[in-house]
Amino acid sequence: MGEIACAHCTPKCLIYHLTRAELVELGCSRLVSYPKQSMVFAQGEDLRGGFLICRGRVALFELDPEGNCLLLAIAGPGDMIGVEDLLAEQEQYSINAKAMEDLKLRFLPSGSFHSALQRNSSLSYRLSTTLSEQVVRLRSRLLVTAYGDIRQRLIEVLVSCLRDNHHCPSSGGEGVNPRLNTEILSQMVGCSTRSLHPELKRLLRQGIIVREGYRILISDSARLTLLMQTCNVRHASEKMQEKIPELFRKEFLDRHVLAV
Repeated sequence: MGEIACAHCTPKCLIYHLTRAELVELGCSRLVSYPKQSMVFAQGEDLRGGFLICRGRVALFELDPEGNCLLLAIAGPGDMIGVEDLLAEQEQYSINAKAMEDLKLRFLPSGSFHSALQRNSSLSYRLSTTLSEQVVRLRSRLLVTAYGDIRQRLIEVLVSCLRDNHHCPSSGGEGVNPRLNTEILSQMVGCSTRSLHPELKRLLRQGIIVREGYRILISDSARLTLLMQTCNVRHASEKMQEKIPELFRKEFLDRHVLAV
């Protein structure tokens, strides 16, 4: 990709294999910057286009009518944000996007974005593939939040961060997002910070994670993955034990009551 490549361009990025002509056709040749803690776009704000992240992390979250925050995902380099609303031809953004650190983004203006997809079938295919991968990650995150106890959800979240390549090397271990503090992690897990602290301490004592200031780092990813598998097996076993009495009850009814 030559000079149009980002400093940390990755194969999962939509424009990784685009030519300069395709990049201009898509309308994302312009880089924009957002400082840390600024809003890239807000839920209900007029839709002006999508963004492709070149550098930095973005917190994607929703607010319910009571103002409670649900963190949906943390997007990083190579991810697209706001594009789902573009494809759905929405007039407003459906979620919030906030800079967790200083950002470099490629802006995807609505008009040129739609016209480019209509003319370029290869680009449309690559976009659909990239978005499908993002949807799978988001769906996995929502399922983790909905099921399992706090310990299981925490482990799943940490492993998921590694799988999504949202980590950076560090002297203390594998960093799970430079700005992932306890408050944000509790939102991803779906619990209070008070409830999360005991589980973090357990992982710290086991040497699976370490702290580097406010950052949470994974020092043993292999043990963490094994622990996740163990938790999943235990959870499946508990679910089966819950179903066994019901299965016996149904068999008893079938044999001794309904058969009469």
